[in-house]
Amino acid sequence: MLRVKILHLANDDKFVDQALPMFDAIESSKNDLYVFSISKELKMVRSCPTRVVVNRRPYLRRAQLNSIDYKGYDLIVFHSFGDDIYPEIFNVPENVATVWLGWGYDYYEYIGEQRFFLSEKTFSMISKDPVQYLPKFLKKLFKGTLTRLRISKQKKHAIEQLTMFSPVLKSEYDVVKYSRNWKNFPEYCVWNYGCLEENLIKGFQGKSVTSDNIMIGNSGTATNNHIDILDYLNDKEICGRQVVIPLSYGDEVYSVKFLEFCRDNFDLKLVFLKDFLPLDQYLDVVSGCGYVIMNHIRQQALGNIIIALYLGAHVFIRYESPLYSFLKDLGAYLSSVQELESDITLLNIPLTDQQRRINRNVVSEYWSKASAIERTRLLIEKSKGRHLS
Repeated sequence: MLRVKILHLANDDKFVDQALPMFDAIESSKNDLYVFSISKELKMVRSCPTRVVVNRRPYLRRAQLNSIDYKGYDLIVFHSFGDDIYPEIFNVPENVATVWLGWGYDYYEYIGEQRFFLSEKTFSMISKDPVQYLPKFLKKLFKGTLTRLRISKQKKHAIEQLTMFSPVLKSEYDVVKYSRNWKNFPEYCVWNYGCLEENLIKGFQGKSVTSDNIMIGNSGTATNNHIDILDYLNDKEICGRQVVIPLSYGDEVYSVKFLEFCRDNFDLKLVFLKDFLPLDQYLDVVSGCGYVIMNHIRQQALGNIIIALYLGAHVFIRYESPLYSFLKDLGAYLSSVQELESDITLLNIPLTDQQRRINRNVVSEYWSKASAIERTRLLIEKSKGRHLS
């Protein structure tokens, strides 16, 4: 059996642990992992890395160090294409295949400016205290005009060096591809993080939602557009129902500002998930939410949406989000946020047993472990242009 040697480049992020087992499941592959971090002590990655690359100033990093030997590898996998990782593409030999597994944040600059994905109410909240928040917000968005221009130009060249690109959704590939005049653009391949059995509903197979609580959003980031939904619910009769809001990761500055705003403006039974919970504890909370509202304009929160659909929750996604049409095309039953805004009684209408069965079948088929391994096999085959035994 011909072995394929693969090097994975990643940040210190929990998604890496979801990816490595899928590649290790391909018998013909041998996988090494390099994690880029500001410290030798990793916080999120539980897999044993081959090497930890310490970089304390990631956004000023260039590819001149050339401290990684890429010779002997058949495929380099970039787990996201953030500013601290993508410069490595310039050190990879031309005859070595490369793939960018996109996460969303790393290609949304080619889809639209951050402001485009924020509702007026969210942006208004951010702008109310410019001394405290807005400078940090703008600095995070732009990292200074000159730095942003340099990174943008360099990153464009980096993308043109890639062999393949797998965003979260196929529709996003087309948008990014036609967003610029590229000299070369990587070929599309399909791949997704996480599988049901191992990462999403482990320990909760066969279980269903147990309560009519409401979950809003997936993280402490402004693109959740929390304020609009909370403002709407605040004017309605949501008697005795908890409103659960995950804030365990994202933008700490936004989360602080958001919590202050909620304290001063809403009279709802709000439950904030501020700490990162083990999967079983998190699923226990989610299974108590029969209604899940995702008010993102951009693609976001796919993992949480998959879990909610599997458990039988009534899910609401903004019509503009590419996830809405993607899941509808797969055959899933869900509603748009706009429908909810027109009819609050939808928060009292659970899915039928048949609709729940269909949603469970849809996500079980597309995000099963077997499907994830097969997509991984096809990705590797595509990188080498040959069949693997």
